[in-house]
Amino acid sequence: MDRGVAEFLGIHNADAICPSFVFDGDLHPLRKTLASTSLNMRELIPEVLLGVASGLEYLHNKGMVHMELTQDTVTVN
Repeated sequence: MDRGVAEFLGIHNADAICPSFVFDGDLHPLRKTLASTSLNMRELIPEVLLGVASGLEYLHNKGMVHMELTQDTVTVN
């Protein structure tokens, strides 16, 4: 896995609103992590934003884009 980007193992298209993505590892939506952490948000948010920016830079350098970025689509481990 490259820093900031989860290894993508595949996708499953079905009769659903959105496809299922398959990743290897212990990833959690950012929203869930922020709600359950006892860490100081002022310390956590800059680290998360730098990780997101690093991941986006990597994807863009590979000619890829990410659709929406929300607390539900950004995952952390």
